[in-house]
Amino acid sequence: LSHSPSPSPSGPRGAMHVTIVETEGLPEQAYLSVRSGDTKRLRPFRSGESFNFHRPSDAGNFIQLDVYEKLGSQLVEVLDDEKEALQKVKIGVAGGHNRSPTETFSATLRLVRGEPQPTTVMERRERTEQTRHKLAIDAKSYLDRHDVWSAVQGMLHSLLKVRPEEPIGFMVQHLSDFHRPNPPLQGTKELSPPPAPPEQPAFRAVTLAGVAAAPVEQAVPGENESHASQQCAPAPQLEASVLAEAVAALDEDFSSVLGLGDEDCPGFPADWCPEKLPDLACHSSLMADVMLEDPSLFSRLRLKTTRLDVNLARCLKSGIDNPGHPLFKTVGLVAGDAECYEVFRELFDRVISARHGQQALQGPHITNLGVAVISREAIDPTGRYAVSAMLRSSRNLRGFRMPPACGRAERREVERLVVQALRTMSEDEDIRGEYFPLRGSSSYAPRPLGMLPEEEEMLRSQGLLMQEPDSAVLLCSGMARHWPEARGVFAAASRKLIVFVNEEDHIRLVSLQRGGDLQEAFDRFVRAMNSLEQSLASLTSFERSDRLGFLCACPSNIGSALRASVMLRLPRLSSRCRIQDLCRSLGLEARGALLPASLEDGPEAPRSSPVGPLETWDVANAQRLGPGASEVELVNRVIAGCRHLIALEQALERGEEVQFP
Repeated sequence: LSHSPSPSPSGPRGAMHVTIVETEGLPEQAYLSVRSGDTKRLRPFRSGESFNFHRPSDAGNFIQLDVYEKLGSQLVEVLDDEKEALQKVKIGVAGGHNRSPTETFSATLRLVRGEPQPTTVMERRERTEQTRHKLAIDAKSYLDRHDVWSAVQGMLHSLLKVRPEEPIGFMVQHLSDFHRPNPPLQGTKELSPPPAPPEQPAFRAVTLAGVAAAPVEQAVPGENESHASQQCAPAPQLEASVLAEAVAALDEDFSSVLGLGDEDCPGFPADWCPEKLPDLACHSSLMADVMLEDPSLFSRLRLKTTRLDVNLARCLKSGIDNPGHPLFKTVGLVAGDAECYEVFRELFDRVISARHGQQALQGPHITNLGVAVISREAIDPTGRYAVSAMLRSSRNLRGFRMPPACGRAERREVERLVVQALRTMSEDEDIRGEYFPLRGSSSYAPRPLGMLPEEEEMLRSQGLLMQEPDSAVLLCSGMARHWPEARGVFAAASRKLIVFVNEEDHIRLVSLQRGGDLQEAFDRFVRAMNSLEQSLASLTSFERSDRLGFLCACPSNIGSALRASVMLRLPRLSSRCRIQDLCRSLGLEARGALLPASLEDGPEAPRSSPVGPLETWDVANAQRLGPGASEVELVNRVIAGCRHLIALEQALERGEEVQFP
C-alpha cells in the first residue's frame, strides 16, 4: 500500500489517499476494507484500487485493514407492490472454500420501503451531526422568545450582589417577581435587570436548573457597602449557544439504534426459548461446541429461570445471533445474573472448562488481596523497558441483574449505589476524584444533562471515555440497552484510578501506573476496591461464589476477574523469538501494543504509530480462575515473568546466546 495526504493540493487538511501497489498470495475474489476513524471503504483487493478519505479522522495516524473473501452472490428482485415483505433467497457459492460449486446458502430478508432509520453507531453519529445545529437554533429561539436570558441574568446579578443565606429561595422569589403579570403600584419602579456591563466574565456551566455560575471574582472586602458593591462581580452573561447545545444533546436519540435503545436487537428472542434450538453447525463459539456435543442440553434447560427472572434465551442470544469465525472463537454465552451460573450449570460449567481449562473447576477459588505478600522486586530498576503498568477488575452488585439483562430502573439504582460509595473515597488523596455521567444521561441528579462537552472531549483525549459499543456481540447481548442512561466514568484527580459504571459489568475498576511499578498499582487497586466494598456493605455486596470466585457477565472474566499487565519494550527479543509463545511458557499472555500518546493517558488512549517491527508488548496474566489464580499469585507471576523477559532482553544486548523454549 502507498498512502499520502490529500490526493489533491486543494484537499482538506487531514484527508488521506491509500492505493494498493501490489498484492501476493491472495484468493481470486478477495476484498480489502480500509477504515479510518468512522469512515470505511471496501474495494477489490487488487493492484491499482484506491481509497479516498475526505475528512480528518479521530483515529490519529491509524487505519484498520480487513481482508474478506467472497463466498457468493445473488441478484434479488425487490417487489414494488408491498411496503414490507419477507423474501427468501438462495445464494450460489463461488469457487473454492472447500465447497461444491452447486452448493447454496439460503436466507430470509425483511424488505421495508420508506426512509431508512439509523441503525448503526456510525449512521446515528452522521444523523446527529446534521440535526444538532437545527436543534441548537430552535432551543435558542425558544429561550429568546420567552425572555429567559433577561430573567436569568438579572437573577444572577442580584444573587451575587446580595449573597443571601438561602440562595434557592432568593432565586425563586426573584423569578416570581420578574414574571409577575400585574402592573407596578403607583410610585414604585418596575423590577428590571440591570444593563449588561461592557465586559462580562466567562460563564459556561449548565446544570439542573439550566444554569450555574462558573467561578467568578469575589467581592473585595472594603470599608463600606458601596465599595463592596463596586467590587462585586458584574452580572454573568450566559452564552445562548451553551445551553442550546446542552438541550440539543438531550435530543440525541439512541432509541432507533439497534442494541442501544429500549428493545433488544432482532434475532433470537431474549425473553423466551423456542422449542427447537437453531442450527449451530456453522457457529464458532464455545457455547456452540457444547450444544452440538450434547443437543439434549437445550431441551433440559430452556424452561428454567432464575429468581430474578433471567432465562436461557438471554444467555444464548448473543452467541446465536453472531456465528463468529473459526480463527476467533468467542465464548458465545453471557450471564444475566449471578444465579445463571447455577441454574444453567450444565451449560456454563462446560463452557468454563473449555475457556479456563479442566483444572479451573477442581476446587474452590481463593481470593487474596494481601498487599503484604506481593513481591517487592522491581520489574525494571533501570527504567528502560517498562512503559506502564495496569490492573483492571470487574464486579457486580448482589441482588441486581447484570447489564445484559437488567432494566432501566436497576441500572439507575446500581449507579446511585456505586457513585455514593465512590464519593466516600474522598479521604484518600490518591484515589479521590469526580464522577462524570455520560452526556445525555439524566439519572445522576447533580448532573442531569451528563458531563459537559469539554469534559467529554477531555476524557476522550485521555482514553478514559466510555464509548457506545459498536460490536455486534456486545449489542446483541443486551448490555448496551438504554444507552447512555445511568452510565458514567469516575476519574481520580491523579488519573491513576478509573471506574467505569454500568459498562459490561456494574463496575470496572482500573489502576494505572507510569513505569513498571505494578506493586504500587496493585496497592491502589486494593485500597479502592476495599473502600467500595466497605461503603456498600450495609446495602449490598459483590457477587461472588466460593466455587467460581467473582461472577461477571462474561464467563471468561470470572474468578479473580483480574488482569494485571505491564507494557514492555523488547526490541531484540521481538526479533529473535515469538513473544507470545515465550510468555505462554511463563503462564502469561502477550499482545502486541502501541505506545500511548502520553504515558499519563488511560488504557483506551490513542496510540502512536509503530516504527518498524512491533517491539512493545502488553504482558499479562493468562489465568483468572482455579488453583493458583488468586490476585496475589497472578500479580507475582506477572512480576516474575516480566523480570525474566527483561533479563533475556539485556542478555541479547550484551551479545550473549539465549535459549528459548
